[in-house]
Amino acid sequence: MSQDIEINVEEEISSLIYEGKKIQAIKAYRNATFKGLKESKEYVDRLSMELYEKNPARFTVAPTKSAGCGTAIFSLGLIGLAYWFFM
Repeated sequence: MSQDIEINVEEEISSLIYEGKKIQAIKAYRNATFKGLKESKEYVDRLSMELYEKNPARFTVAPTKSAGCGTAIFSLGLIGLAYWFFM
């Protein structure tokens, strides 16, 4: 857990994560720490996995690791290349 935020804010973020409200958790972290979107998302992803390992039964939706922007851009590049090659 992070020392950048107060305990009540961390509890709020944890509660949002347990409910499957990842975007709201990221917003809450950003509002509490004034960090960027990437750092906030990484924090919430890391916290999600930690919480899931400790208590998976509390989750309404199991957390997943996001692929990230690099993977999406690479995938789009492959699709474009395949389109160009076969057309």
